[in-house]
Amino acid sequence: MISYLQNFIEFFKAGGPLMIPLCALCVYIYYAGFGMYFRLAPYLKICADAESFKREFKEVLDTETNLSLPMQIRLKNGFDIVRRRMLSGIDRRLKMLKSLSAAAPLLGLLGTVSGMMICIGASAQGGSERLVAEGISKALITTQTGLCIAIPAMMLALAVQARVQNILINLMRLENSMLEREAEHGS
Repeated sequence: MISYLQNFIEFFKAGGPLMIPLCALCVYIYYAGFGMYFRLAPYLKICADAESFKREFKEVLDTETNLSLPMQIRLKNGFDIVRRRMLSGIDRRLKMLKSLSAAAPLLGLLGTVSGMMICIGASAQGGSERLVAEGISKALITTQTGLCIAIPAMMLALAVQARVQNILINLMRLENSMLEREAEHGS
């Protein structure tokens, strides 16, 4: 374990100063992404089970919709309220997650370009081929790190997006079912 940690520290140092913002970006991306993913889990369960949804929805319908309106309009308004509650801010956060995920390889590329400039400068001053090759190898560490951050982060963003879509599909299914039942009983 200690040798693994020492290797990690050496790798981190070899990447240069841009490894610090890459590390901070990584922590923020995964904190925000997993936060969204797990925040949606209870809503997904509620929407998948019609009985538990009806219990939750009845409270919204009784307290937050105008009782003087016809039941179909109250149902539609109630579903709008539930959708807003469940998914408030998710679209904005998901766009931010995708943007930051796309920025990680670019930040890594900036580190590579900086390292390459140093290597080319050393080569121009008569540095040996071996030293230049080592410099290029170290310069590519930041690009590799940026890609290692971005690829799983994009998959996480897609998983969050899939959860949102599942919630919306289940809500739409429940809404149509309740509206059809109300139309049958109401007429």
